[in-house]
Amino acid sequence: VVDLEEQSEQVSLKPDNMQQMVPGVVLRAIDSDDSLNGQSGTLLRFDAAKDRYTVRLNAMPHSLSLRPENVVLPNGTCVTIRGLQAKPQLNGQRGTVTAFDRQAGRYVIQTSPSESAKLK
Repeated sequence: VVDLEEQSEQVSLKPDNMQQMVPGVVLRAIDSDDSLNGQSGTLLRFDAAKDRYTVRLNAMPHSLSLRPENVVLPNGTCVTIRGLQAKPQLNGQRGTVTAFDRQAGRYVIQTSPSESAKLK
């Protein structure tokens, strides 16, 4: 269910019909331009065909196309798990980012009220 800001009504949508914009993402491990590491911005979209996020940086007036491993999602971000080989049963499940372990490069994803997984 989505609350429309300009109107006092709600609309029910399937998750696949929504595009999440995520403010507060942070760039990391970008070898081609070290000055980008630590910069923050807003994730505008995910291009599944290219496996890239489009991120608009706060400090610059342009957007970048970045691999998922170069973008740290903030806590509370809704995600769809994909590409897992060690735990393929989780692929396709939706969850919420609850933490990011910078050293290990892994997210803690809450997949249900009683279950979570630590994933890259």
